Amino acid sequence: LSERIWDYLMQDIETPDLPPDVEMDPAHIEKYAGYYRAATARNQFSFPIERLPFHKVTPKEDHFQVSGIPGNSYKATPVEGGLYRHGKKWMATEIFFEDEERKRYFQRGAFGTLEKVTALSAWGQLLLAAISIVLMLSSLILLPVYGIGRLVGKFKGVDDWCVRLVPPISVIILLLTFAISAFIVTSNQRLFDHFGKMTWLSLSLYLLDWTFVGLAVFGFYRIIQSLRRGDQMHIFAKYFLLAVSLGSMLYVCYTLYWNPLVPLWMY
Repeated sequence: LSERIWDYLMQDIETPDLPPDVEMDPAHIEKYAGYYRAATARNQFSFPIERLPFHKVTPKEDHFQVSGIPGNSYKATPVEGGLYRHGKKWMATEIFFEDEERKRYFQRGAFGTLEKVTALSAWGQLLLAAISIVLMLSSLILLPVYGIGRLVGKFKGVDDWCVRLVPPISVIILLLTFAISAFIVTSNQRLFDHFGKMTWLSLSLYLLDWTFVGLAVFGFYRIIQSLRRGDQMHIFAKYFLLAVSLGSMLYVCYTLYWNPLVPLWMY
């Protein structure tokens, strides 16, 4: 439908010729090839997630190849004035620049500003985020394992269920916050009916966010205590719970650093 509307609006307009390409500036190749991550965001609430994907800018013979990781790639072709055009667009839409502190940026038209980072920073943060998410989600297997084991009498000698159940319960709380956010975004109600003022949904989301933080910290504290006391626990379960708690704490620290979790109606 969008394409049909576009064809109708453009039916009497001649498509302009592409502007002449210019040679790649060797100085640009040396300074601006590399890895870039989002430096600006339209919404601070979602910025921690938006900044994890990154772009790799690779010099080719007559253009930069811009590859989203994850995502698609396109050509950034140089035109006059040190500007670049996106793919087959006829007008310049992008520019590389350097500020007074010698930080380098890639301005992608309406898609925001990217800041140049090292390969270690780009790949490292994305991989740590993936590991953290996998660890947290894997903890959900503990609930049916302990539930079934309890029913068949396999865990009669277990006294401290708290250290075993808090990590997966905290992950369930986190998934619930994502479910509420998805419901608000995808429902037919306007976003600002809940995101712009305090409602039962926005208040629940705020309280659940901090509940997850509290449970993640508490779970990490309890597993450290258990390790120090030398509690009787299968060695696999002991270090698996430690890994899950570390993953949750990594998620908490990263989220709170970029997003202080203020109420949604105060954004």
